[in-house]
Amino acid sequence: MKKLLTVLGIVVLVLALDVMLLPAQVARASTDIYVPSLTYPTIQSGIDAASAGDTVHVAADTYNERITLKDGVKLLGAGAGVTTIDGSGVGPVVTANGVSSTTRLDGFTITNGSSPFGAGTDSFGGGMYNVSSSPTVTNCTFSGNSATYGGGISNEYSSSPTVTNCTFSGNSASYGGGYPTSTPPRRRWPIAPSRATRHIGAAGYSMSGPPRRRWPIAPSRETRPMAAAGL
Repeated sequence: MKKLLTVLGIVVLVLALDVMLLPAQVARASTDIYVPSLTYPTIQSGIDAASAGDTVHVAADTYNERITLKDGVKLLGAGAGVTTIDGSGVGPVVTANGVSSTTRLDGFTITNGSSPFGAGTDSFGGGMYNVSSSPTVTNCTFSGNSATYGGGISNEYSSSPTVTNCTFSGNSASYGGGYPTSTPPRRRWPIAPSRATRHIGAAGYSMSGPPRRRWPIAPSRETRPMAAAGL
């Protein structure tokens, strides 16, 4: 009888421990969200519904909207040649605020972002505006964007994105036509012609620190002689 009670006690103890440890042992399964759909008609609605570890798949099309990335969420287009986010000329097309490298933007053309002087924080980054963020940006094209600071991408407050296989073309800004940043980025990509009108920005790529670079720089143009046209 004593042995039976001892065995029952051990079984109860093991079951109790399993129940206590269950929340820590069961990991949340990642979710795939598809845009557009009846539930998620816009890219932003898909992002808003996602949690860290989820992937938002965006079908080939042109989407007239501005989006804000979410930390840990992967945003995958069908390819820059067929998936476009058009900002309609009313601010940065893509904004990242406080996101890490697990946040991914892949396979889009980012165009028609406009962040003119006098628009407050929206005077930064016509195509993409990173604030205290280090997203991973891959296989994207930034073209036809304009801003006071950073026509293609503007990185502020220690932002340091990883940018791979992206093209910057035809962006313009008063300071930094293609890609101005306060933090040297990790990057290997071609920079096509972009334009800046003030001498403190580089037309293709502007930053305050010494560059680490292994990539071709296509012709870019500054209108003031003190600027570096290529970098």
